[in-house]
Amino acid sequence: RHTVPVHVNKLVGHSPGHGSMWITEVFFPGPDPAYGASGGVIIAAAGKAAHLGGVLAAHTTLPVIGIPIKSSTLDGLDALLATVQMPSVIPVATVAINGAENAAILAVQMLALSDEKLAAQLDEMKDKMNRAVIEKDAKLQQELAE
Repeated sequence: RHTVPVHVNKLVGHSPGHGSMWITEVFFPGPDPAYGASGGVIIAAAGKAAHLGGVLAAHTTLPVIGIPIKSSTLDGLDALLATVQMPSVIPVATVAINGAENAAILAVQMLALSDEKLAAQLDEMKDKMNRAVIEKDAKLQQELAE
């Protein structure tokens, strides 16, 4: 829906050779944690113990949005609690379990604070949503009146 450039990596925080040191060396190669980034938002999706968002947030000043993923017998509750319970000074904004669409919209809202084009796209999206609700309500009222 929105024109936002993205960079995607698959990172595993708990596997040998792919732990937090590997993540920080690959994802943040310079002395500045936000190396190469003039601004942006990180979205980290993780299941079970879900430490990825916190690991990334500990190494950058960019906002991090965590998506808890339903991937275990606990239906994602474990990932939700792990993502939302970050220690002080390591904030991770957290959306619903499997809430990728809301994470993307939240990221665009953050980016739109300094991008008028994105802000206009968000306004149009919200207006379209509102019009759809009004149309559905009008249809419901008509059906009830019959």
